[in-house]
Amino acid sequence: MSVLIGEESKSKNCQIQVNQQNEESVISQIRIWEQVAREYQQEIQQLQQQIWDNNMNKVFQKCNGVPKNYLEKIKRMKMGKSNKKCSICFNEFQKDELIMQLPCQHIFHEHCCKSWLVNSRKCPNCRSDVVEMIKNQLK
Repeated sequence: MSVLIGEESKSKNCQIQVNQQNEESVISQIRIWEQVAREYQQEIQQLQQQIWDNNMNKVFQKCNGVPKNYLEKIKRMKMGKSNKKCSICFNEFQKDELIMQLPCQHIFHEHCCKSWLVNSRKCPNCRSDVVEMIKNQLK
């Protein structure tokens, strides 16, 4: 009987050790997959930005944009704390991010607005002619 109890005790100890090793292995694998997921997410975001840029160029390829000398006159500033979103890319503004404010008072990420205005003279929100608004401000 005592031999049998000793064997059961050894068997339980072995099972506990195996279970602990399995848990550590599972946790390690989860951490690896979390890292893989983060890396894929970064790649996806980069690809989305490239696709967005390419699409912007294709959509407005035949349009006349705002001339560079007028682009330079558009107000630029850093974003304060806000929960607003850029209506071009639909991403939220981040604190201290560079933004552009058109004469019609609509604001956009600087890079979104520049991409838009290179190909279009119209505000993405109100469709006002940006060049005409700037000319009116200069009078």
